[in-house]
Amino acid sequence: MTAVDAPGSRLGETLLTCRAIEETVCDVWRGVLDTEVAPHDDFFDLGGDSLSIIDTVDELRRRGIAVRTSVALRNPTPARLAESLTVGNERAPAPGRAVFPELLAGADAVSRWRAPSWAEVRCRPTAIGTGGAAPPLFLLHSESHARREREAAAAWAPDRPVTGLAAPGVRDPLPPDAGLANLVERYLDALLAAAPHGPYLLAGFGHRAVLAYEVARTLRRGGHEVALLAMILPPAPGPAAGRPTRVEELLDLRCTALARRFALSGREDAGQVLARLREAGWYDDELSPADVARAQLAWAEFAGEVHGHQPGGYDGPAVLCVDGPDARAVADAWGALVADARVHLFQYGVESPAGILADARLGAILHQELAR
Repeated sequence: MTAVDAPGSRLGETLLTCRAIEETVCDVWRGVLDTEVAPHDDFFDLGGDSLSIIDTVDELRRRGIAVRTSVALRNPTPARLAESLTVGNERAPAPGRAVFPELLAGADAVSRWRAPSWAEVRCRPTAIGTGGAAPPLFLLHSESHARREREAAAAWAPDRPVTGLAAPGVRDPLPPDAGLANLVERYLDALLAAAPHGPYLLAGFGHRAVLAYEVARTLRRGGHEVALLAMILPPAPGPAAGRPTRVEELLDLRCTALARRFALSGREDAGQVLARLREAGWYDDELSPADVARAQLAWAEFAGEVHGHQPGGYDGPAVLCVDGPDARAVADAWGALVADARVHLFQYGVESPAGILADARLGAILHQELAR
């Protein structure tokens, strides 16, 4: 069999997911380095060198995963190497929105996902932890990893009530004018209904970290105390050159990334797509196959709002947990807006939040912040 560059690489005609490549890389490294290997372990920290990396590349090729030695050197963890061969492989073909035929059906078909008005939209709270009488921690969940976020937060605050707020639009329709300001109002309604008085503790994940920031600003302008604002994996603030804001472009990028990460050919039905995503820890049990395409549209619409948004300053403290190749620049940009920014940099260097959410260091940081 010949290994070729393709989405997720191929073994014969079988596409390999990002997770499958990651597991194979871990297995190959175990054999070459004679040690246990986890997805975020660094090859050179484990004792690898420029000679042994050639052995790993040769073995990966024998297993049907095409990888160049230079690529393996630039991506020295199994997770980073797997993402570089799937999500980051720009030469690889991908079906993009063809994996979700509903997204190709035009505005008339998509309009059935719209709520008639904002009166129909609610942020539905989910109780995660109920211990203790301390003020609750509110989680503004990302669109795709709420389950992992709930699991992480339950460990941060075992003696504190924790309430999750699902991202509107993932399971419920949004109206056509689903702007950031309207979403802030909906989250505020949910917060004040659940806890009419502060102090408020907020944690936002990914793009929703920006929403948590705006909710915190609004609460403080209203005279409420915000005791904690934790922004976990926030994107850079404000419009940036070359960063897309158009929903159509973002939707194409999103679906292409999913196709590459999960080795989707476009021939899978919605149930098969969802099963593959859930196997890697995406989405919770409440999302149905009929909701999967709409969830990608909701992501693209909110990402466009965030990418085009220029936030104002925040006069309170905020905890920033940042990762990625531009982590320092992202942290500095938010630090310029926040009066008291407590910054923590991570070095996973991948798009998936799974590593940082399971990180004991993140748990210790948030546990300490919640104990203040």
